[in-house]
Amino acid sequence: MKAIIRPALSGDSAAIAGLATTSFGHAYDPGHIRQVLQSGRNYTLVADCAGTVCGFADCFLTRSSGGQLRLEFDLLAVAASARGVGLGASLVRVCNRMAQSLRVYQARALVRIENAAMQALMTRCGYKQCPRRFGLYVCDDITATGKASAIPVDNLVSVNTLGYRGIWIEGHLTVEMIQAAMARAQANDAHTIGALINETDSPARELLIDNGFSKVGDYQWWTFTPGSDPS
Repeated sequence: MKAIIRPALSGDSAAIAGLATTSFGHAYDPGHIRQVLQSGRNYTLVADCAGTVCGFADCFLTRSSGGQLRLEFDLLAVAASARGVGLGASLVRVCNRMAQSLRVYQARALVRIENAAMQALMTRCGYKQCPRRFGLYVCDDITATGKASAIPVDNLVSVNTLGYRGIWIEGHLTVEMIQAAMARAQANDAHTIGALINETDSPARELLIDNGFSKVGDYQWWTFTPGSDPS
Protein backbone atom coordinates (compact mmCIF):
# COMPACT_ATOMS: atom_id res chain seq x y z
CA MET A 1 0.00 0.00 0.00
CA LYS A 2 1.45 3.33 -1.09
CA ALA A 3 0.93 6.31 1.18
CA ILE A 4 1.97 9.95 1.14
CA ILE A 5 3.01 11.40 4.49
CA ARG A 6 1.83 15.02 4.59
CA PRO A 7 0.82 17.69 7.11
CA ALA A 8 -2.75 17.28 8.32
CA LEU A 9 -5.34 19.74 7.02
CA SER A 10 -8.48 20.91 8.81
CA GLY A 11 -10.49 18.85 6.32
CA ASP A 12 -8.84 15.71 7.75
CA SER A 13 -10.42 16.30 11.18
CA ALA A 14 -13.30 13.85 10.86
CA ALA A 15 -11.07 11.09 9.48
CA ILE A 16 -8.50 11.60 12.24
CA ALA A 17 -11.23 11.59 14.91
CA GLY A 18 -12.72 8.39 13.53
CA LEU A 19 -9.36 6.62 13.37
CA ALA A 20 -8.42 7.80 16.89
CA THR A 21 -11.77 6.69 18.31
CA THR A 22 -11.39 3.23 16.75
CA SER A 23 -7.73 2.90 17.79
CA PHE A 24 -7.89 4.18 21.37
CA GLY A 25 -11.35 3.09 22.48
CA HIS A 26 -12.88 6.43 23.44
CA ALA A 27 -14.51 9.21 21.48
CA TYR A 28 -12.50 11.99 19.84
CA ASP A 29 -14.21 15.24 18.87
CA PRO A 30 -13.66 16.27 15.22
CA GLY A 31 -14.54 19.87 16.10
CA HIS A 32 -11.79 20.04 18.72
CA ILE A 33 -9.32 18.38 16.35
CA ARG A 34 -10.21 20.94 13.66
CA GLN A 35 -9.51 23.79 16.11
CA VAL A 36 -6.15 22.26 17.04
CA LEU A 37 -5.15 21.87 13.40
CA GLN A 38 -6.26 25.40 12.54
CA SER A 39 -4.27 26.82 15.47
CA GLY A 40 -1.02 25.81 13.75
CA ARG A 41 0.62 24.99 17.09
CA ASN A 42 0.72 21.22 16.68
CA TYR A 43 2.75 19.18 14.22
CA THR A 44 0.21 16.67 12.92
CA LEU A 45 0.92 14.31 10.03
CA VAL A 46 -1.36 11.98 8.11
CA ALA A 47 -0.63 8.98 5.94
CA ASP A 48 -2.73 9.62 2.85
CA CYS A 49 -3.60 6.40 0.98
CA ALA A 50 -5.18 7.44 -2.34
CA GLY A 51 -7.18 10.21 -0.69
CA THR A 52 -8.06 8.27 2.48
CA VAL A 53 -6.42 8.98 5.85
CA CYS A 54 -5.01 5.59 6.86
CA GLY A 55 -2.77 6.81 9.69
CA PHE A 56 -1.72 9.87 11.65
CA ALA A 57 0.82 11.13 14.15
CA ASP A 58 0.56 14.18 16.38
CA CYS A 59 3.36 16.11 18.11
CA PHE A 60 3.69 19.46 19.85
CA LEU A 61 6.38 21.55 21.50
CA THR A 62 6.97 22.13 25.21
CA ARG A 63 9.85 23.50 27.26
CA SER A 64 11.52 21.83 30.22
CA SER A 65 11.99 23.65 33.52
CA GLY A 66 15.49 24.48 32.27
CA GLY A 67 14.09 26.11 29.15
CA GLN A 68 15.06 23.35 26.72
CA LEU A 69 12.73 22.79 23.76
CA ARG A 70 11.11 19.35 23.52
CA LEU A 71 8.99 17.72 20.82
CA GLU A 72 6.27 15.67 22.51
CA PHE A 73 5.26 12.65 20.42
CA ASP A 74 1.67 12.32 21.63
CA LEU A 75 -0.43 10.07 19.38
CA LEU A 76 0.10 7.53 16.62
CA ALA A 77 -2.54 5.43 14.90
CA VAL A 78 -2.69 3.34 11.74
CA ALA A 79 -5.89 1.87 10.30
CA ALA A 80 -6.18 -1.91 10.68
CA SER A 81 -6.37 -2.31 6.92
CA ALA A 82 -3.05 -0.48 6.47
CA ARG A 83 -0.94 -2.19 9.14
CA GLY A 84 2.08 -4.35 8.50
CA VAL A 85 3.59 -2.26 5.69
CA GLY A 86 5.64 0.21 7.75
CA LEU A 87 3.30 3.22 7.87
CA GLY A 88 3.78 3.64 11.62
CA ALA A 89 7.56 3.71 11.23
CA SER A 90 7.28 6.15 8.31
CA LEU A 91 5.20 8.54 10.42
CA VAL A 92 7.61 8.34 13.36
CA ARG A 93 10.65 8.94 11.16
CA VAL A 94 9.10 12.02 9.59
CA CYS A 95 8.46 13.28 13.14
CA ASN A 96 12.12 12.58 13.93
CA ARG A 97 13.17 14.73 10.99
CA MET A 98 10.85 17.47 12.24
CA ALA A 99 12.58 17.29 15.61
CA GLN A 100 15.89 17.89 13.89
CA SER A 101 14.59 20.79 11.80
CA LEU A 102 13.00 22.39 14.87
CA ARG A 103 16.34 22.12 16.70
CA VAL A 104 14.82 20.57 19.80
CA TYR A 105 17.18 18.94 22.27
CA GLN A 106 14.92 15.91 22.56
CA ALA A 107 11.79 14.24 21.19
CA ARG A 108 9.99 12.01 23.63
CA ALA A 109 6.98 9.69 23.85
CA LEU A 110 5.17 8.42 26.93
CA VAL A 111 4.37 4.75 26.29
CA ARG A 112 2.29 2.36 28.37
CA ILE A 113 4.28 -0.44 29.99
CA GLU A 114 2.13 -3.11 28.32
CA ASN A 115 2.23 -1.56 24.83
CA ALA A 116 4.83 -3.91 23.36
CA ALA A 117 4.02 -2.98 19.76
CA MET A 118 4.72 0.71 20.35
CA GLN A 119 7.88 -0.10 22.29
CA ALA A 120 9.18 -2.18 19.36
CA LEU A 121 8.34 0.65 16.95
CA MET A 122 10.10 3.22 19.11
CA THR A 123 13.21 1.04 19.25
CA ARG A 124 13.17 0.58 15.47
CA CYS A 125 12.95 4.34 14.96
CA GLY A 126 15.86 5.28 17.21
CA TYR A 127 14.16 5.96 20.55
CA LYS A 128 15.71 4.85 23.83
CA GLN A 129 13.72 3.49 26.75
CA CYS A 130 14.19 5.32 30.06
CA PRO A 131 14.28 2.76 32.89
CA ARG A 132 12.13 4.61 35.45
CA ARG A 133 8.44 3.73 35.56
CA PHE A 134 5.76 6.25 36.34
CA GLY A 135 2.11 6.21 37.26
CA LEU A 136 0.01 8.66 35.27
CA TYR A 137 -2.73 10.36 37.28
CA VAL A 138 -5.36 12.68 35.82
CA CYS A 139 -8.11 14.91 37.16
CA ASP A 140 -11.06 16.04 35.03
CA ASP A 141 -12.91 17.83 37.86
CA ILE A 142 -11.44 21.32 37.62
CA THR A 143 -12.18 23.49 40.67
CA ALA A 144 -9.97 26.52 41.19
CA THR A 145 -8.79 26.98 44.78
CA GLY A 146 -5.51 28.80 44.21
CA LYS A 147 -3.80 31.42 42.09
CA ALA A 148 -2.27 30.62 38.72
CA SER A 149 0.70 32.84 39.56
CA ALA A 150 1.56 30.92 42.73
CA ILE A 151 3.82 28.43 40.93
CA PRO A 152 6.65 29.11 38.43
CA VAL A 153 5.38 28.82 34.87
CA ASP A 154 7.93 26.13 34.01
CA ASN A 155 6.30 23.69 36.44
CA LEU A 156 2.87 23.95 34.80
CA VAL A 157 2.84 23.06 31.11
CA SER A 158 -0.23 24.00 29.06
CA VAL A 159 -0.98 21.56 26.24
CA ASN A 160 -3.64 21.31 23.56
CA THR A 161 -3.65 17.79 22.17
CA LEU A 162 -6.00 16.18 19.66
CA GLY A 163 -7.86 14.63 22.58
CA TYR A 164 -7.95 17.32 25.25
CA ARG A 165 -6.85 20.74 26.41
CA GLY A 166 -4.96 20.41 29.67
CA ILE A 167 -2.20 21.21 32.14
CA TRP A 168 0.75 18.97 32.95
CA ILE A 169 2.28 19.28 36.41
CA GLU A 170 6.05 18.80 36.40
CA GLY A 171 8.57 18.84 39.23
CA HIS A 172 8.08 18.16 42.95
CA LEU A 173 4.39 17.79 43.70
CA THR A 174 2.74 20.00 46.34
CA VAL A 175 -0.79 21.06 47.29
CA GLU A 176 0.05 24.57 46.11
CA MET A 177 1.09 23.24 42.71
CA ILE A 178 -2.19 21.34 42.32
CA GLN A 179 -4.14 24.47 43.31
CA ALA A 180 -2.21 26.58 40.82
CA ALA A 181 -2.83 23.98 38.10
CA MET A 182 -6.56 24.07 38.87
CA ALA A 183 -6.61 27.86 38.58
CA ARG A 184 -4.63 27.86 35.35
CA ALA A 185 -6.86 25.15 33.88
CA GLN A 186 -9.93 27.29 34.54
CA ALA A 187 -8.23 30.37 33.11
CA ASN A 188 -7.21 28.45 29.95
CA ASP A 189 -10.55 26.60 29.56
CA ALA A 190 -8.61 23.35 30.05
CA HIS A 191 -10.44 20.19 31.01
CA THR A 192 -7.73 17.84 32.27
CA ILE A 193 -4.78 18.03 34.66
CA GLY A 194 -2.14 15.31 34.57
CA ALA A 195 0.83 14.35 36.73
CA LEU A 196 3.45 11.61 36.47
CA ILE A 197 4.85 10.20 39.69
CA ASN A 198 7.18 7.44 40.72
CA GLU A 199 4.93 4.72 42.12
CA THR A 200 7.24 4.37 45.11
CA ASP A 201 6.38 7.96 46.08
CA SER A 202 3.48 7.17 48.43
CA PRO A 203 3.00 10.77 49.68
CA ALA A 204 2.64 12.08 46.10
CA ARG A 205 0.22 9.29 45.21
CA GLU A 206 -1.94 9.99 48.27
CA LEU A 207 -1.83 13.74 47.60
CA LEU A 208 -3.12 13.24 44.06
CA ILE A 209 -5.88 10.84 45.10
CA ASP A 210 -6.95 13.18 47.91
CA ASN A 211 -7.29 15.97 45.33
CA GLY A 212 -9.49 14.08 42.89
CA PHE A 213 -6.89 12.43 40.63
CA SER A 214 -7.25 8.87 39.35
CA LYS A 215 -4.58 6.58 37.97
CA VAL A 216 -4.89 5.74 34.28
CA GLY A 217 -1.85 3.49 33.82
CA ASP A 218 1.87 2.83 34.17
CA TYR A 219 4.25 4.39 31.64
CA GLN A 220 7.86 4.88 30.62
CA TRP A 221 9.46 7.70 28.66
CA TRP A 222 11.07 6.91 25.32
CA THR A 223 13.45 9.57 24.07
CA PHE A 224 15.02 10.44 20.73
CA THR A 225 18.06 12.65 20.16
CA PRO A 226 17.91 14.43 16.79
CA GLY A 227 20.57 13.06 14.46
CA SER A 228 20.56 9.59 16.04
CA ASP A 229 17.91 7.91 13.84
CA PRO A 230 19.49 4.69 12.52
CA SER A 231 17.35 4.62 9.37
